[in-house]
Amino acid sequence: MEHAEILFNLFSGLNRVYGLYKLVDTNVTGEKVLGKPSTISGPVSVELWGDHLRGYTGLGIVPIKDGNTCSFGAIDIDVYKGLDIGSIITKIENSGMPLVPCMSKSGGLHCFCFLKEQVPAKLLREKLYMMASYLGFSGSEIYPKQIELLSDRGDFGQWINMPYFDVDKTTRYALNSKGNKLDIDQFISLVKEKRISLDELNAFSIRTLSQISDGPPCLQTLLSLGFIEGHRNEGLFNLALYLRKTVGDTWESTLQEYNRDYVKPPLSVNDVTSIAKSVKRHDYFYSCNKMPLKNYCNKTLCKTREFGVGFANGNITLSNLCKYNSQPPIWFVNVEEKGRLELATEDLQSQNKFQRRCMESLNIMPIPVKPDIWQQTLQKLMDEVNLIEVAAESSPKGLMYEYLEKFCTSRVQARVMDEILLGKPYTDESNHYFRLSDFYTFLERVRFKEFKIHQISAIIRENGGVSEIVRLKGKSLNIWKIPMFEVQTEKFDVPFIQDKEVM
Repeated sequence: MEHAEILFNLFSGLNRVYGLYKLVDTNVTGEKVLGKPSTISGPVSVELWGDHLRGYTGLGIVPIKDGNTCSFGAIDIDVYKGLDIGSIITKIENSGMPLVPCMSKSGGLHCFCFLKEQVPAKLLREKLYMMASYLGFSGSEIYPKQIELLSDRGDFGQWINMPYFDVDKTTRYALNSKGNKLDIDQFISLVKEKRISLDELNAFSIRTLSQISDGPPCLQTLLSLGFIEGHRNEGLFNLALYLRKTVGDTWESTLQEYNRDYVKPPLSVNDVTSIAKSVKRHDYFYSCNKMPLKNYCNKTLCKTREFGVGFANGNITLSNLCKYNSQPPIWFVNVEEKGRLELATEDLQSQNKFQRRCMESLNIMPIPVKPDIWQQTLQKLMDEVNLIEVAAESSPKGLMYEYLEKFCTSRVQARVMDEILLGKPYTDESNHYFRLSDFYTFLERVRFKEFKIHQISAIIRENGGVSEIVRLKGKSLNIWKIPMFEVQTEKFDVPFIQDKEVM
């Protein structure tokens, strides 16, 4: 259990929820491995890590803790075909990123960042997003997925699968700087070597060219890496848009210079001139959703730059929807990098109500979009929603059953079955007997109004109750019979308090 305890400490995350992943189809090559994920309410333990390492059940950890801090995070490069792992590792090493790359269960890459201390989740997300953008995978999922948890409302974040599942035969292993497989002891050594402090995380940056530091970060990164074949025209087109805004009358000649200096191999003079003519014809906007800009996008940073995107290229981004499966359900969603929002179902259905919740909680006012766009956005979130089941006693059914127990076992008990006519429950050696109307009156008295009378009878039946006809005092009566609830037999411990001596 030594390895289990070490990993338990290295991957210290939220300790009241964890993920389990049971594989369904392991014979898939070059595709996402199929399995059944579930989110479990309960503490993470060394024993769970032991089951993970032995290959019993895959473990997932939520990086963000109550208090909105993290001791690890990750970039999830969710690509299974044609992934150039060697190129990614080279970029990590050349840029000095504090990342430990690990193969994911389906052949993608989880790039973990480990901290020597707790750091703000918001800061860690910003730095990991910057690294993902530089690597050319800005669309990758970043863990933690939230910058805050609404812990008092049951919010729980989202978990990421852990490495070294079935450790002796694992396919989820770490890679060193040469791309070679590391065993678990080598992985632990590398993590300890790569861990950084809060101050080091704050200070970390990736050196890029000083050119266009007031423009889109994607173009700045692409200039540093060099535009390559397949992306040269689109890259220069967007570069021309920036230069036209900033350089003035000489922007076309500057574009030719950039082509000579940063495009590999350069386009011809005529091709660059043709791009410039196209830019002059219309007032275009950056093609953020096209390659190569798309892969190197850092929208949050871009919005802060004078000649970046601002808010002109679309509305806020929603992500990481979680559903706390209570009745009624509670929803949690990330709104850009502004924060975490708690919502009722109607707040998601209605843009106006969603806008109001954003104004009340996050001090922003999202611009409404067309109804079909809103529906598409919500459906995409719903397709990937993270569910957590509430404890049975926290549900309306569970609460109603607790009230039934109180009704049947309270001090107001019938001494003989005939007293059921007086509205009292009667108990014999093995069952409780009562009229449904009397229990319904009890529920009204305690102001429990979640269910109608037919729903109440259905729930009682689900829990072993049966309806039967009896004759009491010469009258036929429909009553319910349920198995007797357990009775507390042990007395409460009452502390002995010694009388104070009277002075």
